[in-house]
Amino acid sequence: MAALGSHAVVSWPETLNAYRFFLRDRIDEGRGDRVAIRHRDDLLTFREVDAMASGYARLLRDRGVGKGDRVLVVLPDGPQFAAAIFGILRIGGVVVMLNPGLTADDLGGIVDRSRAAGAIVHSRHLSHYRSSLRAWEPDLIECSPGM
Repeated sequence: MAALGSHAVVSWPETLNAYRFFLRDRIDEGRGDRVAIRHRDDLLTFREVDAMASGYARLLRDRGVGKGDRVLVVLPDGPQFAAAIFGILRIGGVVVMLNPGLTADDLGGIVDRSRAAGAIVHSRHLSHYRSSLRAWEPDLIECSPGM
């Protein structure tokens, strides 16, 4: 990064994978044991978040989800939410974040239009999510508390 007046100039790579840029590169720089996420009383390091993201990436790949595929995320804010997003980005997927507070009709409309290959849904929101499904049903990964 070079300084230009009072502004920093960033050298952006020709291609950018947000997983690498925001998470993996910190580990490669030797910062893996630094805190990446503070959530309530929990502190997670870059390395711990990466391990969680790798788990989601594996689950998605095992279901045939790959580069360019959309994946729905219906999770509450917290470490699992971040890990799911990084797992999707790691495999080159496209994150489609959904608010679990949407009506079933609105949720179902977004699911149908997304044509997502997969969905990561917290067990607390599973019945609401399932009741919203209409014409399109992505492959489901259920996320339980503490997963």
